[in-house]
Amino acid sequence: MIPGLDSARRGLESAINSALALDPGSKTALVELAGKSLGIQSIFPPLAVTVRFLPSGEIALSGDANDQLDVKLTGNPVSLAMLLAKAGDTTSFANTGVTLQGDQSVLQALAAIGQPRLMQMYLEAFRAEKIVPAQVLLTWEDLAGRGRFEN
Repeated sequence: MIPGLDSARRGLESAINSALALDPGSKTALVELAGKSLGIQSIFPPLAVTVRFLPSGEIALSGDANDQLDVKLTGNPVSLAMLLAKAGDTTSFANTGVTLQGDQSVLQALAAIGQPRLMQMYLEAFRAEKIVPAQVLLTWEDLAGRGRFEN
């Protein structure tokens, strides 16, 4: 056990819940995940955190690697951090150094909660420059085939 780890985990839990109190939309959306859990496990150093989604829209963090989990991400800290940093661009875990076990819909729900906030940040940044942004959703297939390209 790393000294101070429980204290750090409690502080992180408090900070996340304080941020959620300032973002009622995300907090309300997290209610949909009530009762679900997400495990994040670092291979080296061996650290684990379990995120439990509460009916209040808040989260609870624990460090018990033996918890029953709905979904679990496992990898080294760098791979886990890189996956989180480009989460919106990731459609596959292949070649990320991270393994996924369990119900992927929990991760999809979390991504859906964050997407509107990300779009709002883009809108505010462009608005400051007097630019009207637009969003186009494409898949690889939209770009790979000539027929769709010409459409």
